[in-house]
Amino acid sequence: MTLTMVSLVFQLGILVLGAFFLGRLFERFKLPRIVGEITAGILLGPHLLGAVSLPGFANGIFPLAEGAISVSPELYGFATLASILLLFNAGLETDLGLFKKYALRGGVIGILEVTFDFVLGNSLTVLVLGVAPWHPSALIMGVILTATSVGVSARNLMDARKMDSPEGVTIMATAVFDDVLGIIVLAVVLGVLTAQANAEALSLTNITFISLRAIGVWLGFTIVGIIASPVIGRFFKRFKTPSAFMLLGLGFALLLSGLFERAGLAMIIGAYVMGLTLSASDVGVAIQESIKKLRDFLVPLFFGIMGMLVDPSSLFSLPVLGFGLIYTLAAIVGKVFGSGIPSLFLGFNLKGAARIGFGMVPRGEVALIVAGLGISSGFLDKELLGVVVFMSLITIIVSTFAVQKAFSLPGIGLRKPDTDAELLETKIPVDKILGQALVQSLLPLFEHEGFYAHRIEAQEVRYVFRREKIAISLYVDEKSLLFKSEQKDMPFIKTLMYETLLELNTISHALKRAVKPELLADEMSDINARQGIDFQKALLPISVSLELQGQSKDLILQELIELLCRNPRVINRKSVADALLARENIMSTGLQNGIAMPHCRSSGVKDLVMAVGIKKEGLDFESLDGQTSHIFVAIVSPQENSGPHLQCMAAVAGLLKQEQNQEILLNARNVGQIVDVFCKSQKKRRYRLF
Repeated sequence: MTLTMVSLVFQLGILVLGAFFLGRLFERFKLPRIVGEITAGILLGPHLLGAVSLPGFANGIFPLAEGAISVSPELYGFATLASILLLFNAGLETDLGLFKKYALRGGVIGILEVTFDFVLGNSLTVLVLGVAPWHPSALIMGVILTATSVGVSARNLMDARKMDSPEGVTIMATAVFDDVLGIIVLAVVLGVLTAQANAEALSLTNITFISLRAIGVWLGFTIVGIIASPVIGRFFKRFKTPSAFMLLGLGFALLLSGLFERAGLAMIIGAYVMGLTLSASDVGVAIQESIKKLRDFLVPLFFGIMGMLVDPSSLFSLPVLGFGLIYTLAAIVGKVFGSGIPSLFLGFNLKGAARIGFGMVPRGEVALIVAGLGISSGFLDKELLGVVVFMSLITIIVSTFAVQKAFSLPGIGLRKPDTDAELLETKIPVDKILGQALVQSLLPLFEHEGFYAHRIEAQEVRYVFRREKIAISLYVDEKSLLFKSEQKDMPFIKTLMYETLLELNTISHALKRAVKPELLADEMSDINARQGIDFQKALLPISVSLELQGQSKDLILQELIELLCRNPRVINRKSVADALLARENIMSTGLQNGIAMPHCRSSGVKDLVMAVGIKKEGLDFESLDGQTSHIFVAIVSPQENSGPHLQCMAAVAGLLKQEQNQEILLNARNVGQIVDVFCKSQKKRRYRLF
């Protein structure tokens, strides 16, 4: 037992790191992270590197397990837990109101599309393999084509921030219908094939009972969950903390997953139903916020372990590639047309139909699970498993890119605007600094009003606030705050903003009375300040001027910006200029003793950059001591990446407080002497002007 656990620890560590780095690498080349995680599993799995003998691991770190599942039961258990967590989170992010509204449409699309896909997959297998339509391989391959990866679809919608859109909700509703109907069809097919193998007469009563039980369990728990959602939310809130909500939610999700599996349905559908139930309650938002780190750890494990089930030798054989390409094309066409065309008759326009069609394309966990059942039952061979895996990888890539593109197109996907689903928007123009201050003040105010908050990071930062039936979204970018809510909640939002601005104003006046900036500036200039800055990279000789020409503060700033932009680390001049001028407008960066230090953070630089300019006769820079400024040091750091911005300012202030350094700068005859003041404590190098 101890050896098994030690092996599991090694396996999890290697797989987590492999999925992380391969996912990041694929993202750098504009490919879906999911594909990188699956590729990591293929490379590290028991069919490749995982079987290589190593000291202490005679059969490899990931030895090939017996049976259809080629990894250990313990590792596959983590994959199961991760799939439950992924679908539980997808349910939490689904708008229950929209789900109820579009569930009927999703059901209609699902029935038509599953029928179309099953016939397409079955017929294609019959044509390529030359078998009868009722041959086990043809039936199983038909079932596999009906599946939609709810997990991949959910992740694509989350990344596009469209989980709660009409198209996103329809995709999720249809995908769940697909899996339910597909599993029902699978149960029927396996019953038929088992009866054929045992030369038994198949009972229509048994098939009907299996089908009705699966549908009844799914619909029953969904309806009961929706009705009981307010009661469940109130029960959770008795335990006060978001961490308690998360534990309760996960516990119930696991129980419901087990019940669904026992009833002949997939566990992931039970997890989605539990998440959907809690999505109508404000505790659902709190659970999403608490579960983020656990999800980020487990979900890549799921896709990595799915990759480990693949045997590359069968995946890249010519017969598999040939059939795989045809089967993959059928899988894409089947979903795009099988889902897209019916949606045109259910209130969606061509744009909405395309979003739904491509959103339904990916295959993943259910397709691989069905293929595994086919292998373990003896109805599929490893070559056909290779076809299924090949199809799954390509459909994941195609769907990810297509969904991003389809949802990036402007305009709604409905023929008529959904007035019931429309939210009122209020946009407040603010710069980045003020926006951050407002958000940090708003968060505790929302909390004091009984709201739960969930932060979502994608193309932009978004906060979701929930209290009972009230839902408010806040989008944050560099130029504005955008609130979305129902019209009747807008007066509350404006009152909250008014109180926040009053509070910030009060704090500002209190700071002015309590804090003397000139004292802080003097204390900041300490000759003993830590000098851990690489000035040799930040300050290039071409970014130094022995004599600034500007005769006003604005002209001096423009000269410093030009000097900064000579550094190749600057990638966007406008961004640097806007950020530096905006910072100067808040409060002058003229310090004391003839020194000015304009500074800012900006997305226009790749790393910390500096510029130094000298004006011997001095210039009024609105300094704290009222004296003219002679030495100007501009500092710009990256906006997003962490870096020693304030530490650099402290180090520069410490250097310039030494009178001998000021003397050298003011009397310098070449730029090398100025650069030496900053780099003298570091290793000397040859300075190049170009």
